This record gives sequence, structure tokens and C-alpha cells, in this order.
Amino acid sequence: MKNYLTIFAIIVVSFYSSGCEEKRTVAKVDNKAPGYNLTTLSGDTISSTHSINKVRLVVFWATWCKPCLEEIPVLNDLVQRYHGKAVDIHAISVDRPEDSLKVRKFVETYQIKYPVLLGSSAILTQFRSDKVPTTYLLSQKGAYVRKWNGPQPAHIFIREIEKLIDINEPRP
Repeated sequence: MKNYLTIFAIIVVSFYSSGCEEKRTVAKVDNKAPGYNLTTLSGDTISSTHSINKVRLVVFWATWCKPCLEEIPVLNDLVQRYHGKAVDIHAISVDRPEDSLKVRKFVETYQIKYPVLLGSSAILTQFRSDKVPTTYLLSQKGAYVRKWNGPQPAHIFIREIEKLIDINEPRP
């Protein structure tokens, strides 16, 4: 009888802890995200260390990814909303390196207003993902906070970003 109760308790705990809210999966908190030094379309290098003390959204996408198109206006709005605040958005293209001209044309066509970094599938693997779009929310210390697979509406990102900003802003 004790075995049945133990199994039942494990099932109940597993059921309630494996929720799937808003297509979101949660990465381990306080687990450091991998660092990176990637080139922008203009040839500059952006390092993950440039975003220390900032909340960071790291978005993996590709020009061939139809769902990635849905997030462009959302991310453009976030750039405007958090302009001048301690929030960075890094969109890492996982297109092949030889497709940089295609990426540039895509960015111009869809009027992307956030930094686009030229990556590869290797960096996607370092972040422990294998699909696009995948978005990670990183804390001011570069730790994983959240992971989303698939496009998300703005309010999902805003809610989670605001939590991190609220935690770290001094109270009057």
C-alpha cells in the first residue's frame, strides 16, 4: 500500500511541476549561459560581456524560419519600450555563414531594429537548443532565467523582463 501511495505522490508532483504555460519551457535558474563574441552585419563584434548588468533576450532565428517572422514586430516594440534601459536584445542568426548577404537583405526587408549577430548552429547547440525560434531570457549576471520555444506575444516577454528589472531597481 505504501508503494502505491509513493507512486501516486510522485505522479501528482510530476503532473503539477511539468506545466506548459504559454508555450514556455523553463531553463535552469542561476545556470550561466555560454558566452559569445559574434559579428554584426556591419562587421562590429558584440560580446555577451557587453551586456553584464543588463537583462538580455537572446533570440535564435533564421531567414528560412516562418514562425520567426511573427516575433519581429514584437522584438522591435521591445527595443523601443526598453530604449535607454538596462535591457539588450541579441538576435542570433543561425543561417549558414555564407548566407550573410541573405541575412542583411532580410533585416532590411523586415526593418529589424535590434542587433542581428551572425552565428551558426554551433552556438544554438551551446545554448542547448535545436530549433528556431528559441528565445532565452538572461539575468543581469548572465544566468538563464527563461527559455521559450516558438514565437511569443510581447506581454510574455514584458512580464518576465519587468520582474528582473523590479528585483534590481532600488526602492525609495
